[in-house]
Amino acid sequence: MRSLESTQFILFLAFLSFQTTSPRNLACPTCLEPLSRHGPQGFNRAAIAKSILRCQTCSKDFPSDGTFIDLTLGANRSTWQETLPIGVRLFRTKWISLIYEENWRKSFEKFGFPGPDREVELAETFLQTAVDPSRPDEENLLVDISCGTGLHSRRFAKSATFTAVVAADFSEAMLIQCHALLNEKQSPWNEKVVLVRADASRLPFASGSISAVYSGAALHCWESPSIAIAEICRVLRPGGVLVATTFLPRWKSKLQTTQKFMRLIFGTKIFFFEDELDELFETSGLVSYQKIKIDSYIMVCARKKQVPASNYGVK
Repeated sequence: MRSLESTQFILFLAFLSFQTTSPRNLACPTCLEPLSRHGPQGFNRAAIAKSILRCQTCSKDFPSDGTFIDLTLGANRSTWQETLPIGVRLFRTKWISLIYEENWRKSFEKFGFPGPDREVELAETFLQTAVDPSRPDEENLLVDISCGTGLHSRRFAKSATFTAVVAADFSEAMLIQCHALLNEKQSPWNEKVVLVRADASRLPFASGSISAVYSGAALHCWESPSIAIAEICRVLRPGGVLVATTFLPRWKSKLQTTQKFMRLIFGTKIFFFEDELDELFETSGLVSYQKIKIDSYIMVCARKKQVPASNYGVK
């Protein structure tokens, strides 16, 4: 944990060295007002790692630790800690982050997950429709929610569909490992990946500011998927796209009781039944709901409804 004195020193040096800019998308997790950024120009990993974000409304500062910027409600707190479900705490452990890509995630292929390359390829068939060349570069970005170790974030950055990829996760351990792998697997595309600690139930992005959101094998890990999807709907711009993947059980009748029991233990769903998933998305306010299924793997896609010009007072 960084000491208060070292944090203050970092703040002092940054304010002496850099200029203030106003990013269009990052927002205070407390009041959801846009943040000002003090640091090098550009929206990339190197620039954000040397930046401090400030909320003019709350007078709160969010400095980077050189790895990621913490934009959760618990940022800068050292004493108060929320009580979290076991399922959430599990993914905050270092050992899970270390085995995630080579062991944990590879085991998903036994359930029909086609592997990270194909998963990104499938996702991009939907996500690329959210890119608007007429918008500034910083608005054509992808947020990878619950990014884990950046398994998909790195591939999205390489594809060049988006000008930047925000790799967002609640787990500090996952983000540290994501940072390490970005450095280890050196590539010019990796600088497009910006690391942010974020809570899916309180996304630190301005309303209507994000082109596309992806979440790979994470819906079932969220404490409240309905709140998280409502948050995603809030931050997507009109016409923006959400793509997410999760597990379907192979034997519904045998697992209904099991699901309830596992929910009590872990505090998260572990998997979805297809009718649950359909209803979750169809009642979310998102439209154009589509899905792809391969064995227990399911990819769902939905779009934020376009607002008619007349709603803006345009004739």
